[in-house]
Formats: sequence, C-alpha cells, structure tokens
Amino acid sequence: MSGFRSSGGEATWADLGQFMIKHCGAEPGPNTTRTSFTFEDEEIVAVDELLPTIRYDGSLYACGDVGGIKPEAVNGASVLQLGLNIPEVSSAIRGAFFPDRPCGAAYLTRPAGLSSEIPSGPFGLVFFLRQSLRFGEDRPAEERLSFHSYRITQSTEPPRALSGSESARLLRRLVEATRIKEPQSTGLESLLVTAEVDLASELRRPAEEDLVARVRHVVWPVAAIVVV
Repeated sequence: MSGFRSSGGEATWADLGQFMIKHCGAEPGPNTTRTSFTFEDEEIVAVDELLPTIRYDGSLYACGDVGGIKPEAVNGASVLQLGLNIPEVSSAIRGAFFPDRPCGAAYLTRPAGLSSEIPSGPFGLVFFLRQSLRFGEDRPAEERLSFHSYRITQSTEPPRALSGSESARLLRRLVEATRIKEPQSTGLESLLVTAEVDLASELRRPAEEDLVARVRHVVWPVAAIVVV
C-alpha cells in the first residue's frame, strides 16, 4: 500500500477499509475520483476512476491506490490517501491488536462457506509476525517482515502452516463469524498454548543462510482463534 515499506501481501484495499469500519469506528464515505492517464490512438487520454472512501476521525480517506495523484475533493472536503503508514490508521490498528488488559483466544462460530479442505469439528488458529534483523557494524537494520499462520486440530497431526492465500481466504470468512462470549472448553486450549510456544521458538531459529548473513528473527504472537 502506498507509503508503506512492506508489501501488503494478500491484503487488499477493501480489507483495510472494512477493518477500519468494523473495528476502528470508521464509516463508509462517498466515492471520489482518481484520474489516470493512458495511451489511446497514439494520444494521452485522461481516465477517471471511482474510488470508495471511508470517513475516520473527521477526515475522508481514499480506499485505493491513487498513484501519487491527489484524489478529487468531495463536496469541498479534501480526500487523503488511506495507508498503514498514516499515524491515525496505524494507531487504530495497533489498539485493535494490543489490548490494554490480558486476554486469551477469541472463540468464533464456524462460518458458512469454509473450504472443504478444513475438516469438520473445532479447530484453532495461531498467528505470528516475524521481524528479521540484519546485524551490521553500527546497529541492526530491518531486513523484512513476514506473517505466519497455522491451523491446529485435535488430531495427532502437527500444526499445519497456511499459505498466504489460504490464510487470506480463511480470515475473510471469519470476519463474518459470530463471537462466542461464554465459550465451552473444546480440548484445543492446551494444544494452542503448546503450539504457540513451539512455533514461536521454531520461527525464531535462524537458518544456516541467516547465520552467515548475520540475520536474526524476533517473533511476535498476533492472535489465537478457536472456531467451533
């Protein structure tokens, strides 16, 4: 996304906009216009494209890539570029993922339309952010950020790593799920605790090429979910 150093990966502008509306108090806004230029019949032609906006903290943000061109004002109100690097947005997202009190896993009802690859019955999910640092002569520099997700079942099989596309499809479905306020024990709780410890340790362990390149990893647990 524009202005953010790391790749958005599987996340789309719609994902970010919906997250801000659902969890951060934003509201859908009016469409704005993005102007781009293309060649047509050997001439440069201006093409107008509608972009949705969200209204957050008194400002309108274009929910899409404006290509460095300022979006058209709406009813005299300026439209800013939405992005993870905007302090108001990053602060809202940080607040959603770093609560001010201890909390455990989120319990959700199983939403309709899950992939047939996901077996019936309860399953757990754990998510991590891995920050890779390269150590030089002066101070460490960030090499890359990567997102890791795993599915855990009550079987004897080890946690299954999910690809980026698998994780994105699953999370979009879970957005539609209902939260269970007073969950019953599923038998997955101890498995999730053990898996989180073991997987974090595994993700921190540098590979041989990391050791040679003086790269080390810091692992941040992001979330744990139980789907029943």
